[in-house]
Amino acid sequence: MNINQSGLCHVCCNKGAQKHFGAICCAPCKMFFRRNVHYNLETSICHFGGVCNITINTRHSCRICRFKKCLSVGMQKELLRASRLPSNQNTVKTQYESNIYPLDLLQNDRSLLTTDQWNVLSNIIHAYDNTSPVSSIIDILTAQSTFPLKIRMKIVADKFLNVISSVFHSFGEFIRKLPQFSALQTNTKIELIQRHFRTVGEFGGIFVLREAKIYSSPIYKNFFNIHYGSEIHEQFLRIADQQELDGTIIKLFIAAIIFSTCTDVVQPTNSYHNNNESFLSSNIKHLMNIQDVYVEIIFKYMLYRYGTRDAILRFAAVIKNFLDQSLFVINAGEQYQVKNEIIEKIRSDIITNSILQTEPI
Repeated sequence: MNINQSGLCHVCCNKGAQKHFGAICCAPCKMFFRRNVHYNLETSICHFGGVCNITINTRHSCRICRFKKCLSVGMQKELLRASRLPSNQNTVKTQYESNIYPLDLLQNDRSLLTTDQWNVLSNIIHAYDNTSPVSSIIDILTAQSTFPLKIRMKIVADKFLNVISSVFHSFGEFIRKLPQFSALQTNTKIELIQRHFRTVGEFGGIFVLREAKIYSSPIYKNFFNIHYGSEIHEQFLRIADQQELDGTIIKLFIAAIIFSTCTDVVQPTNSYHNNNESFLSSNIKHLMNIQDVYVEIIFKYMLYRYGTRDAILRFAAVIKNFLDQSLFVINAGEQYQVKNEIIEKIRSDIITNSILQTEPI
């Protein structure tokens, strides 16, 4: 083996690198390549955009990007001895690919999260992605772009309402797919929807619209300025720009919000809450236990992904952004009257058609 003069691994910049499998790398990266070579990770998709920076401190964060970097610096599968390759290669690959939408972090052995917690996290991502309206919103924008400019300006209001409806319908489906929500008593489900459906949809809607790139559309920017006023629109954009960029954190936080026993930010405006307060109060301990599970997963995920200091800052920033957005919704309530009516109708439909008809109280 040839010793690298600089002594640095070409994969993670660790010291003590030597030539292994055709490239200069350290012993941990050598063993990583050996363990993962039969999974064909070069064809897998990174859940963090494929731009993970692999260093000695972050090399355990993304299995896929680390393996691709191994290949990019010259490590070759063919140089791995045939005897080292497992005889049941196809079986191992099938088992890996049959996992239900796991994050790449699930495969690392230094995670702070337990296997059960990773399973909860993976199931939330799976439920969210299955109900996400991003593709349908992009279809709406694409179809609208085929019309002449004047027609697009005329139909933008109706299209925007279609987008809002799609966003809130999707979050209704997402909430119903959460196992902890499904296991609740019917009256508790109804009150949680009454209390938090709008809050979840508004907070999650920022993430959805950002993913669908609707904020970059000049037609929608003009529409917002005309109907809601430039000051309100600019305030909304500031809140949207400050929202956490890591989609996994947002999805977990959305799931945690729905089980909140607090309504200090957004109070229900209908009589249901006043008549049925005991349904939620009798389940406060159980709901707080569910929320504690989600919060612990969020923070452990952030610790593992970003380290202690950045995890604390990000966690605080997510909470502040959520509060800022909630207060903005209250202050902009009058301007959002048509939107409010749509949200209320969807909330009522979820309670009537998805909860009461399927689960007798």
